[in-house]
Amino acid sequence: MPEAGSDREELFDPPPKFALKAHEFQVLAVKAYTSYCNGSFLPCLNMYQNLRSKESMPKGNGRPTQENYDLAKAAIQFERQFAANHHSGSKSNRPIIHLSGTLPLIISCPHAVNHPREGRLKLADTFTGPLAMQLAAFTKAHALIYARTSNEDPNYDADGPYKRELAALIRNTHSRFVLDIHGMGRSRPVQIAIGTAQGRTLGDKAQIREAVVQAFRLAGFSEMFIDVPNQYDASRAGTVTSYVWNSLGVPAMQVEIHKEFRDPQDAPEQYENVLFALRNCVLAVEHLI
Repeated sequence: MPEAGSDREELFDPPPKFALKAHEFQVLAVKAYTSYCNGSFLPCLNMYQNLRSKESMPKGNGRPTQENYDLAKAAIQFERQFAANHHSGSKSNRPIIHLSGTLPLIISCPHAVNHPREGRLKLADTFTGPLAMQLAAFTKAHALIYARTSNEDPNYDADGPYKRELAALIRNTHSRFVLDIHGMGRSRPVQIAIGTAQGRTLGDKAQIREAVVQAFRLAGFSEMFIDVPNQYDASRAGTVTSYVWNSLGVPAMQVEIHKEFRDPQDAPEQYENVLFALRNCVLAVEHLI
């Protein structure tokens, strides 16, 4: 997570010209998530299930075609709810959004909006919310997203509503892995940073780290921190990753993504590439948990 001020260009409201075209996937996805976040649960339920039942990720290399849907434009639309109120989140959102899945794996997104830390406000990891939403739809994993600024930092405070809801979700869904998604600022020297507290948060599932690293490498990511001490290694006790392992005994991993790959407005191909890499990470992990 960048220091406050290092990513101020991230605080924007996507302009109207990026409104979605009215083909099936985009319309369905936007209606589903908008309905979900506005609390219209019954219509959303059907739309969200339709979205998840579609062949949303093609076989083979997993690349989408323009005629099917435009993931980057969908992401810009999804980000509006998190970008509202100077990135404190839409007041119509629930503070924490849970998207239900069938895979026993949870995608955690604790910094989709601004968050307080030690008396100051830290900026949102922009577009991590849409990444979590789209990744959940493509993989049928569960997703938990911090969607409205409150008085907690879910990835720093020892306790709070987010961690409690995450613990309840793990218990209720019998989930066996948590993938915690974050964002780095443009000044950071790597594309991806993977943190498992030097492997401790994976327990006896150490092979997960290599599988995730390979998934990113196959997608063309060559500049990575892999459990580099004090460089997004998730070793501090308050991180979601360390909390999940230390308190709940469930393997977990933190993945930090450079801003260059979270910019669907100016770099849609980069955004799509990181989404497909994450999708392949989830598929790899699914066979190891």
